Amino acid sequence: MAAQDTLFSVLYDKFLFWSIIVGVLTFGVMVLFMLRFRDGVTPDTSSSVWKIEPGTFPLESDNHSRDRKLEIAFYVIPTILVVWLTFLATSSTAVVWGSANDTSIDANHQFDVTVNGYQWYWEFVYEDALTWEDEHTGMDVEFRNVEGDVVLHAMGLDPHMAVITIDGVKQEVMFNGTDMMVVDGVYFDAGLHMKVEILDDEEHVLHTWEHLPVGHIFRTPTEALVIPCATIDMDDSGDDEDTKLVMFNMHSKPIDDSDPRYVGVQHSFWLPEFGVKEDLVPGLEDGTWMYVSPDDAGTFPIRCAEYCGLQHSMMIGEVKVVAKEGKTCDADIGIQKADVGVVEDDSTDGGGH
Repeated sequence: MAAQDTLFSVLYDKFLFWSIIVGVLTFGVMVLFMLRFRDGVTPDTSSSVWKIEPGTFPLESDNHSRDRKLEIAFYVIPTILVVWLTFLATSSTAVVWGSANDTSIDANHQFDVTVNGYQWYWEFVYEDALTWEDEHTGMDVEFRNVEGDVVLHAMGLDPHMAVITIDGVKQEVMFNGTDMMVVDGVYFDAGLHMKVEILDDEEHVLHTWEHLPVGHIFRTPTEALVIPCATIDMDDSGDDEDTKLVMFNMHSKPIDDSDPRYVGVQHSFWLPEFGVKEDLVPGLEDGTWMYVSPDDAGTFPIRCAEYCGLQHSMMIGEVKVVAKEGKTCDADIGIQKADVGVVEDDSTDGGGH
């Protein structure tokens, strides 16, 4: 699961630990008092032995000089516990949400997507280009603009057909029993949406390569949001453009601009598997911000966590985490549950979703 090593998961474990401690102590004392002061037990009248009078607050009892310590404990112990849990919660929240305004993060390490919420669908506008390719399939797509062709490497996996889509125009080419195909007259254009899919004889997709240009738009529920994972360089070339986080700038917009008084409704962009969500506030010009730094490739659900009208249940979608071309999602950049404390590390061994 994408959220199993996020800051929120670590925070959940710590809260669960302290909840168990408090529960054991509370129920333990409760059982002790039930047995000690049950009906039929003769009370000990010795003043040298600590006792408690049921239904009487310590300072109201005859033994208040000894019970003062108990009264102080009633305040001190819960206060310490609340302060400690508050520290854990606020420090984790500051790390997660504070990164949205962290000027130390280089633009090359940040991938920006604008999220617009309508009644009732999500719209994703790409502020950065993304070129990605499936990992570990044994296949490769290579555009050669000098030669004016694209080379499809299938590595003996018995491909049947390739579908090349450029700006919505599809071209089908057959492998005819070969492991490699060269398709002439195909050029890579960074300004166009380009996609290559290699299929088997039952038209199951074996491998996907795709380029999403700046300004490209996906809309739910028919299209999935595609974002890069936090990556490392496969060839160890020292590339300084590894993605560390994906930043969402989110806006609530009206479906109909004819009435300027209507500015949309409240939505909440929720990624359950990542353990994060944030409200989309209508009329907020700069929008709201949220980020993730996923290290697990896969497809995960998108939900709306704020009731936004009669078709609120239709505000669903999917986010597909992929590796940038030439990169891999094999690196585990997440915070491990076994780590002590809630710490974010910018190296490949630390960091949060």
